[in-house]
Amino acid sequence: MYPAGITDTGRCRANNEDSLFVCGDKFHALPNLFIVADGMGGHNAGEVASLEAVSFFKEFCQKTPLKKNGILNYLTAGCAYANEKVLDMAEADDSLFGMGTTFTVCVKNKKKLYIAHIGDSRVYAAYEDRLEQLTDDHTYVYEMRRLGQITELEARTHPRRNMLTKVLGVERGIAFDASVFELTDCLKILMCSDGLTNMLDDDAIFKQMRGDNEVVARRLVESANENGGTDNITLIVFDATGTGGDRGAA
Repeated sequence: MYPAGITDTGRCRANNEDSLFVCGDKFHALPNLFIVADGMGGHNAGEVASLEAVSFFKEFCQKTPLKKNGILNYLTAGCAYANEKVLDMAEADDSLFGMGTTFTVCVKNKKKLYIAHIGDSRVYAAYEDRLEQLTDDHTYVYEMRRLGQITELEARTHPRRNMLTKVLGVERGIAFDASVFELTDCLKILMCSDGLTNMLDDDAIFKQMRGDNEVVARRLVESANENGGTDNITLIVFDATGTGGDRGAA
């Protein structure tokens, strides 16, 4: 089944500050490429930040060969490139000052998933019997939950639950999380902005993860909107195997 990507304004926002990119086949040096970005900033700056971050990452891929140090280093280098370019834009235009974006990029190669990530747009692995979150949220509340200071239920309603601690575009030289996961027994990968996860808990998401990727994606967006749709909703669903174009580089 082909990968599916959807972005939806939701029911409460006037505009969509999320961006995504879906390529299940070869994209320049990479075997495939999936990106979710959730922008933040005044006026339309959030929309600019997410859209341009995706564009700059693609620009990096267009002009940069994949070297022997592998896919994960390539992804983090592309994120760093996008970070600097978005910062340059903000510094050159006062109307864009303070803009930033979450940024989560995935590549599947053979039986491994490569992730570079900043912010709270998540990556999940869906198995036959469970849904597993593969990324950490860079938020104040997620850190409190990790330290055991609050419960998961308390985190979902905490007044500072949307306070990000790290994003692309506001600090030079910022570090991106980078990780590799074995896809043994995994069925699907889900990437999503917090417009989905703020509306649906992991159990509710897991119940929707079976079937054609397009159908799964539509069901998740519909469910998020039915539960309030308070933010833009962006997600990508792809199979853990067979997304196309596996390459030799690790």
